[in-house]
Amino acid sequence: MAERWSAWTEPAAKAAAEWGPEWGATADERAAVARRGARMLRPFAEALGVSLDETWLAAFASWVRPVRGGLNLWDALTLGLFVRTLRPARIAELGVAGGHSSAVMLRALAEAGIAPADATGQPRIWGYDIARTCFFDGATPVGFAVRELVPELASGHRLATGDVRLAAAELEGAGLKFALIDASHAHPWATFDLLWLSRALAPGAWVVLHDVSLARIIAHREERAGRPGVRMEYGAEVLFDRWPGTKAVGLGWAGNIGAIRVEDPAGLSAVASDVLASERWETDPGAEITAIAGSARRAA
Repeated sequence: MAERWSAWTEPAAKAAAEWGPEWGATADERAAVARRGARMLRPFAEALGVSLDETWLAAFASWVRPVRGGLNLWDALTLGLFVRTLRPARIAELGVAGGHSSAVMLRALAEAGIAPADATGQPRIWGYDIARTCFFDGATPVGFAVRELVPELASGHRLATGDVRLAAAELEGAGLKFALIDASHAHPWATFDLLWLSRALAPGAWVVLHDVSLARIIAHREERAGRPGVRMEYGAEVLFDRWPGTKAVGLGWAGNIGAIRVEDPAGLSAVASDVLASERWETDPGAEITAIAGSARRAA
């Protein structure tokens, strides 16, 4: 892989690699951690044009708790901030796994006074995952955290087995103003996820990308352990790094989650071509997926 990375996430990746105080053992401890680290989320508040409500952050942190294979505290607070601010009528989520992010977003919607289902009875969150069981044991069902953390809001979560093609078919023209991409991290999947999902996005939509520093975090951990290795799983990282429009990434321990604003969903071809040609592909998503990119070619 070409060493063409910008420096925007290096400090954040180093901090995240140290696994700082991501969680507290009790609700009060989590609230205290959120208050101390609130500045890490300021880039998101600034991008959204809102003031960072540290009282809300502490209260949300006291509610959320760790889930196996799920988010860290700062990822959860970031999602909560976006949902609370944007108040989306419907959310597309690519990559559900345990459903930690689904539960967090349902809780944020409820706190914003938005019912789990709309007036037609449609759920607010449409989640898509290619697996039926979680990656960490092959037995736990995908999305289990929704009923574990927010059982009273479970009607607001629709879970489908399939990839972004199913999401695009079901949500085309929906005019979504918020989405989460947290599916395959192997480049170029994140870019193709965005291309396909663009059919469902409204102009100016915000898309949160998880693991935008994953390759660097892995590299820093290996370096610290004296076992430097090859950077891997850099799909979201490449897309975020080369995104030409408005974007924001958290600081410190919040540095592994980022957001991009898609001003023109119908005009993503040029951006995608640049991203797809910028780095060696880690995997080939297949002809049916890549056909949407037209003349874009993988980098050598």
